Amino acid sequence: MIAKVEKRDLVATILLTIVTCGIYGLYSIYWAYQMGKKIAMAEQKRNLVVQDNSILYLILSLFGFGIVVYIIAQSDLNKLAEFDAQHA
Repeated sequence: MIAKVEKRDLVATILLTIVTCGIYGLYSIYWAYQMGKKIAMAEQKRNLVVQDNSILYLILSLFGFGIVVYIIAQSDLNKLAEFDAQHA
């Protein structure tokens, strides 16, 4: 059985990062890489086109663009949530 993905607001993700002075993004480099892998695995389980962005997420995090990683990852998760909602 595939766990359902919940759609979340991109703006809330950004604001949470800013309000917590980056604590929300602590250990973001490791998290970013793992998130890319988990999203790719979720796409594969749903028989969708797999787009493994783990290296992209890692590079963006290394260069201080962690907030961009949050935006892209949340956008990818929202696509999974929409897929789940349509196929419920």
